[in-house]
Amino acid sequence: SLTNVLINGTHQMRDNLKVDWRVSPTRSAIQDPDIRFTRFRKDDEGRVSPILGTEAGLPQRIWRWLEEYNVAGKTDVTYDHKWLEDDAKLKVGASYTYKTRDFNIHGFKILPGDKQIESTDPNDIFDEEKLFDADDRNGVHHEADFVGLSNPNEYTSSVSHAGVYVSEEFRPLPLLKAIIGVRAEMFNMYYTGTNRNRTIVYDNEQVLNDLDLFPTANLIYSLRETQNLRGSYSRTIARPSFKEKSFAEISDPITGRNFIGGGFAEVSVQNGDTSVLWNGDLQSTHIDNFDLRWEIYPGIGESFSVGAFYKRFKNPIEIVQFISSPGNFQPRNVGDAQVYGVEIEAIKSLKFITESLKDFQFNTNVTLVHSVIEMSEAEQFSRQNSARDGEKVETTRAMAGQAPYIVNFGLSYNGREKGTQANVSYNVQGETLEFVGFGNQTDVYTKPFHNLSLKVSQAFLEDDRLNVSFKVSNLLADDKEKVFRSYEAQDQIFSRLSPQRTFSLSLSYTLK
Repeated sequence: SLTNVLINGTHQMRDNLKVDWRVSPTRSAIQDPDIRFTRFRKDDEGRVSPILGTEAGLPQRIWRWLEEYNVAGKTDVTYDHKWLEDDAKLKVGASYTYKTRDFNIHGFKILPGDKQIESTDPNDIFDEEKLFDADDRNGVHHEADFVGLSNPNEYTSSVSHAGVYVSEEFRPLPLLKAIIGVRAEMFNMYYTGTNRNRTIVYDNEQVLNDLDLFPTANLIYSLRETQNLRGSYSRTIARPSFKEKSFAEISDPITGRNFIGGGFAEVSVQNGDTSVLWNGDLQSTHIDNFDLRWEIYPGIGESFSVGAFYKRFKNPIEIVQFISSPGNFQPRNVGDAQVYGVEIEAIKSLKFITESLKDFQFNTNVTLVHSVIEMSEAEQFSRQNSARDGEKVETTRAMAGQAPYIVNFGLSYNGREKGTQANVSYNVQGETLEFVGFGNQTDVYTKPFHNLSLKVSQAFLEDDRLNVSFKVSNLLADDKEKVFRSYEAQDQIFSRLSPQRTFSLSLSYTLK
């Protein structure tokens, strides 16, 4: 459930002075239903029986609760003034956000004791005659996934986030527009919880403390009346979430894979020697962004741009596979990274072909990216130890989550006089490193997913009050695949989803 309230206002103090403010409290809650599952086994003779043994997993029941409160407030002051006889705009503002989350997962395994289960009906496991009681201490009983107070999936965490900024929009030269600013932010995260073996216990401990300055500079130079040259620099940050910064061990009952919070430290034993692969101290990612773009506006609603960008990441967060426990995945800070890329974007009416096509418009966006990340010493060591004959382990690799190319294309029709609108869109992105391999756990890549969609809408009645829309998604019925990939080995399926085509029909009526 989600409850959100937005309270805002605008006050024109003077002709050249305006104050905007907003306060938005939000409550989010998740109460997952009781999840129950029981494994069954089919023997060589085709007989099916429930698995009641640790070799394949015991029957389980899982409950999950989450409750989060978020209060965000923001105030912006805009002052219009003159700079060298040109219009200028000074903005100052402040913001504050407070979040708190209570999270809890209770999981239980069902142990058979000395009972034999013959039926294939999971309900028969709980036959009253088989249950543990005072007279039968070897009956069916449950066991918690945690012992006593050592439940890593029970935690309370809060965030206090305050910021102030100032920016100035002005023209240092007649053809040059500049927007220069800086923002200061203080971010604190507190945590109450424990790891599984209670070697670490936090009681409202500060686990993240960031005080940062984020400068920004945007320069727009008018080459001609319909052409601009833009250059910009900004410093941004990506902070770990409540879940990523926790000790939580969250299991997906469908796939059997586990998410392990970034607070959990992984230790590996190599030939009797202990080495730390991850210290459990997840930190924020700092990013420097540089952009240069050339823009052309040939007509109303039309544009063409080509740009280049460069991003520098310090302590990027990626999802890494556990070397000691296959099927476990964890967010970790890895080596510093760099991303280079070019982007071409165009929006163009087809009336340049013939006037009869004036209501048709195409748009496209193509991005080519090259990413490089310096592997950590632990990752490089684990890859070298697991290298195959002839495999050369480099010191760098591609950045997880960064596709080498992204292609978007759309063709739209806007028949305003007839009230008809239609759009065909296509998008795809290149093979992308999804989960980083460690040791004998190989990398997982996302295969390209070709998504073709169609939407048609027709308006009726006076003032287009009645609107009927029809939409088809995934016209190509493509599969979403992720694969294991290693040196000179055939790709193996990690996961495959077949979303098929989706059809939707909607009807809306506007009251006036």
